[in-house]
Amino acid sequence: MKQKGFSLMELVVVIMIVIILSLISGPIYNSFAGKASMSEGYALLGTIRTAHERFFAEKGYMLQSTHGGGQNLVFTNFDSALNVDARTNLYYTSFCAHYGWSDTAGFCAIVRARDYPGITMNYNLTTGVTVISR
Repeated sequence: MKQKGFSLMELVVVIMIVIILSLISGPIYNSFAGKASMSEGYALLGTIRTAHERFFAEKGYMLQSTHGGGQNLVFTNFDSALNVDARTNLYYTSFCAHYGWSDTAGFCAIVRARDYPGITMNYNLTTGVTVISR
């Protein structure tokens, strides 16, 4: 007599394999998703840096901050003076840049997201030194 279908033991083995694979792949996927979101933050910082360099090259001075000097930082999703727009980003949708943090040719830019850590970039236009931290 021929047996049709699968035995209970075969089904249990297949289910266990699927569970093990899902337990392994979940953290790996989350790691890659986190790295992808961070790359969006780095890209936004690069856009802000390029905009500052262009502004400094055209005007000869840094854009003056109205919210530096120990006051609370103001985060926005669009800066018309720099033409930086973060409204279409998926993760990092707001940024803040305050100027003159070390001298007249430097700025600090901070990008942040709701569920991901903020990234801070300190950039000095005179020396060209960029420091990025999370």
